[in-house]
Amino acid sequence: MTRRGDLWLRLKGVVFDNLWLKVLSLLFAVGFYSFINGSRVVQRTVSVPLIADMPPQSSQRELMNQLPNAVTVTVSGTEAQLDALKAIEPVHLNLAEGRVERVDFEPEMLSLPPGVKAERIVPAALNLRWEDVVSRQVRVEVRLAGEPAKGFVVSGSPLVDPLIVTATGPKSAVLTLQIVRAADFSVSNLTDGEHKHTLALDRPPDLVSYDRESVDVLVRIERQLGRAAFSHLAVEVVGYPKAKTLPPKIDVHVSGTPEAVEALSAELLLPRVMPGPDAEKAGSVLLEVLVDAPNVKIDILPPRVLVKF
Repeated sequence: MTRRGDLWLRLKGVVFDNLWLKVLSLLFAVGFYSFINGSRVVQRTVSVPLIADMPPQSSQRELMNQLPNAVTVTVSGTEAQLDALKAIEPVHLNLAEGRVERVDFEPEMLSLPPGVKAERIVPAALNLRWEDVVSRQVRVEVRLAGEPAKGFVVSGSPLVDPLIVTATGPKSAVLTLQIVRAADFSVSNLTDGEHKHTLALDRPPDLVSYDRESVDVLVRIERQLGRAAFSHLAVEVVGYPKAKTLPPKIDVHVSGTPEAVEALSAELLLPRVMPGPDAEKAGSVLLEVLVDAPNVKIDILPPRVLVKF
């Protein structure tokens, strides 16, 4: 028999001699390995949701902290136990009274199957900060954006309806509110007349609400006025050239369209008083000063003078 034949017979004997005994030994070794590894204690990290019962609106209490959505739990157990572990039921927090200031997370709060232990919970505790909910009236402010058409200006301040809104929320946030801003009112290229828009209020601070979302705003646009002052103008006493006035001179202020004001001069104004035919008999008389000027508003200072004959 060749050497190759001898080698084959030896290998055949190694494989097939006492075959059932060898198979049994292999099965026993695999089972023992699985038993040892299956009973070995291991750790895993899982996320457990949080569910909280919050105070009803009527309680007027507000939680200033933001609760986490879940806690992280490190659990220990055998691989078989942890492999069979499904989602852990949420942790339920009763905060309905609005007075709990600290929550300590304990393993007893978790619904874990037998043999599985909670080794660590993160965070281990929550510090809660509560505030009373209050309401307060706050003024609305509207800002103007842009410029009216050439030759026009905004007349007065915007009229806001309502001017006051009610803010409701945690005391510290509401008491610091000085104004409630609305969206800007654009006056770009507007001409004379009344212009009305509904403007949205700016978003309130966190945890604060307003009793309305918008306000109505009215803006008046008028023609731009030119103004001029003419000082120390002599007053003429019509019909009595020798009469004198006290004071002897007055000031005239005019306002109107820029074109109308620019067309005026001191020589064109001519302040005067017009005594009656029998005024001289009285010796003196208090008369209203007259000034004529087209297309302008006239203010005379003083409006009356004392005429002495």
